[in-house]
Amino acid sequence: MSDNLCQEKVPVWFWIILILNTLPLLLVPTYLADIETTGYALKKPFIWFYIPYVIIGTALTALCYKYDRKVMAWILFALMLLTHAAMYLLIFAPI
Repeated sequence: MSDNLCQEKVPVWFWIILILNTLPLLLVPTYLADIETTGYALKKPFIWFYIPYVIIGTALTALCYKYDRKVMAWILFALMLLTHAAMYLLIFAPI
């Protein structure tokens, strides 16, 4: 009995989109520096949970696309984009 679920590969263009989606992680040192200068220490746990969320979310998005769950992959991708926007607003928006 052969399992045909794993036959489809994730296309290169989707990997490029996923890698571009993880680039906001490069802003984490800026986020941490902004928190240190403004003194809002309550924001720090959100940043530390943001890093594994994006890494695990990217891996799960690739797996969903690979196992022919393309709609779920796009939903996870959209949620990560919304999370990037929320983190940016959390750190840089004036309170």
